[in-house]
Amino acid sequence: MANCSLGHAFEWTEQLPEARHWLEICVRLRPDSAEDHYRLSHVYQRLGLTQAAAEQADLTKKANVEQDQHQSIAKKFVDEMLGRSDATMGSK
Repeated sequence: MANCSLGHAFEWTEQLPEARHWLEICVRLRPDSAEDHYRLSHVYQRLGLTQAAAEQADLTKKANVEQDQHQSIAKKFVDEMLGRSDATMGSK
């Protein structure tokens, strides 16, 4: 998304108020993106907004857990479709 790319570019070039603006839009559009919450947390921290940074860090953790769960479900589905089981793959 263009909003997210702008936020990333402004963060990278140390234009933190602009990065904040675009990353705030980005996390509203992609609330499940751990990367975007992480980047916004980092920008908030560098702007001295410690409470907002902590809130975004919590959202980063939550998004990471959800992404891990989605990946686990997808892997299980693919394995079942291909006739694999945990026992035949040697995994736990």
